[in-house]
Amino acid sequence: MRRNGFQVPFDIFQVTAWIAFPILVGGFYAFFVPFLAKSAAIATGVVYGISAIACVALAVITTSIDPSDRNVLNQVDLQHHQVTEDHLFCNVCTQYVDKKSRHCRICEKCVATFDHHCKWLNNCIGEHNYRYFFMLISAILVLTTVQFVVGIYLFVKAFSDSSSVLVHAASSYGCSGSQQVNADGLCESYAFNLTAIRAVVGVYLVILLPSFYHIGMLVLFHIRLYMLQTTTYDFIIQQRRSQLSQQEGEGDLFACNCRTAPTRPEETPAPALPKSSSTPMLSGFSRPSSIAVHDSSSHETKSPVSPSQREGYEPIETPAEAPTKKNAFFV
Repeated sequence: MRRNGFQVPFDIFQVTAWIAFPILVGGFYAFFVPFLAKSAAIATGVVYGISAIACVALAVITTSIDPSDRNVLNQVDLQHHQVTEDHLFCNVCTQYVDKKSRHCRICEKCVATFDHHCKWLNNCIGEHNYRYFFMLISAILVLTTVQFVVGIYLFVKAFSDSSSVLVHAASSYGCSGSQQVNADGLCESYAFNLTAIRAVVGVYLVILLPSFYHIGMLVLFHIRLYMLQTTTYDFIIQQRRSQLSQQEGEGDLFACNCRTAPTRPEETPAPALPKSSSTPMLSGFSRPSSIAVHDSSSHETKSPVSPSQREGYEPIETPAEAPTKKNAFFV
């Protein structure tokens, strides 16, 4: 069981982030700030630097937090009388967990109020680290926005007013060889010439454009989730259920341009089973043990671990042998 995202094996996306982030930050201070006016260079450099530090700190915090369910985290085995409707039983963790917890097959544990598994952090995002995750993506959005806007400004400036860019290039990188800057602040040849400036800034803009777009959409998506008071996992499951119900003709009445609900064939009710006074009841669930509990998690999450493959599963021969535990979902 993985405790946090700093435990091996590291995800390829996580390693990519470790490599890409220093390249972006280093490139901003090496190829963006030197070509700006002094006041603009100081202002953008400070804002960008604070954002970069915040990104590193929040990434470390979010990655290092163990998002496990509190019962798994504290190794608490609930007694029979402590089990309520707010609990589910995980056959892998062999413990009762919160009903909002989900078992992550990558981290091999139940995550409290599971939102999603983040490959960039190599860790699950849940109740314990979600606020830090949201602050992290917000800080990354500020970082990429500053760099993208400054990059566009410099790229346009390099074509429309190249002399001002060359003045800053001369003051920052100097002239090539033993040449000196003339009275206009220019050089006959530059250590970092105009073609190189255009090429480097252009390459960074190509890298930044998809990053800026996707991180912006991610922040907006999580703002929407907050307004809906739901999680990424539950939102996806709800969308999948809606699609399935629409395909089966049970979704939105207006999805098929219908004004009334489609008629259903009448079903003959099944004969009621005789009641038995010896049928036990499970405290807290308000569910008789003679009713089978259907675990639809494998269907909903497309988990390769089907209910019949999970630990402790036994085929139900008669209604009296139905399980009394509600199983946790797998993701």
